[in-house]
Amino acid sequence: MVDPESVRVHNLAVGQVAEWLVWTRLVSTSGGDLHVFLPLDDRGIDGIVHRISTDAYARVQVKGRSVHRYRGIEIQVRDDELVDDRAVIVVVDIDLGAVQLGRHALVVDVPAFRELAHRHVNKADITYDAEVTLPPPPDSPWAQWCVPVEEMGDRLLAPAPVPALPGEEQAIASKRLGYRAEMELLRRAADSPSLNVFKAFPDLEPNEYLMYDIETRGLMGIQVKSVTFQHGASEAQVSVYRPALRPSPHTWFVIFLKPQKSTAFVGHCAVVPSQVVAEALASNEAHGKLAVTRELTGRMAPWRVELADLGARLVQLTVGV
Repeated sequence: MVDPESVRVHNLAVGQVAEWLVWTRLVSTSGGDLHVFLPLDDRGIDGIVHRISTDAYARVQVKGRSVHRYRGIEIQVRDDELVDDRAVIVVVDIDLGAVQLGRHALVVDVPAFRELAHRHVNKADITYDAEVTLPPPPDSPWAQWCVPVEEMGDRLLAPAPVPALPGEEQAIASKRLGYRAEMELLRRAADSPSLNVFKAFPDLEPNEYLMYDIETRGLMGIQVKSVTFQHGASEAQVSVYRPALRPSPHTWFVIFLKPQKSTAFVGHCAVVPSQVVAEALASNEAHGKLAVTRELTGRMAPWRVELADLGARLVQLTVGV
């Protein structure tokens, strides 16, 4: 008799392997143009993929299967996993022995999956299921959603017609931001139940975190900064690595302020659009300087937010992407 717990552990292993193989393939086949954000709390979306060259985002759920039935691989998705119509389901075949993906994948948006899959209403929940061969026969309704695994990224998010920086390697910021500032951001975001936080893996672009509102389905990207005010000083300089700065309406800077001899941040921070940061940088050097005052007066005054209100402010700024 098959042990149910062994089956559960096996399925979890397949799911984890599938996700990481998909993320790896997306990054490698795009030459780094696709960047993956992973959730800090599992609430339905497995990852959010960002195409840097076009500033477009895709919400992704990965379904991996290693067991084949005579009619193909079985796909089962709960109704409560299909709440975002902009999400995309990626279904892949996994060879656990070789730790590799099959040659084809389904890349299907949520509305199409609902339409094509079989809907089952049980006492406890509603599920959608389908059995699909990879690749499907040409006359299958699933055929239009099937692509070679090397083309998953282009099906998710179309690449830019012309590379943003042809023939040049884009400079990538390597300086790590303050760990405590990032933890402060996460703590304040956790005050808002609707926010699900995604962390960039690896950290290769201005957006270190994405805030995903599970109610409105909106997104915002965040770069975290922290600055220390020397004793008696009313102004400090925030360093911003200019080559990695890509001003976007979807990217915001959250800047935390700390007195020199204190272990705590002051009771307010700045939540600033990346376009404003780009315009305000004081020099044309690689490491630009953004001047801020302890009380966030002057140019930063419109962007001052009390720490107690930061979670609510993040919710306000999430937008449809």
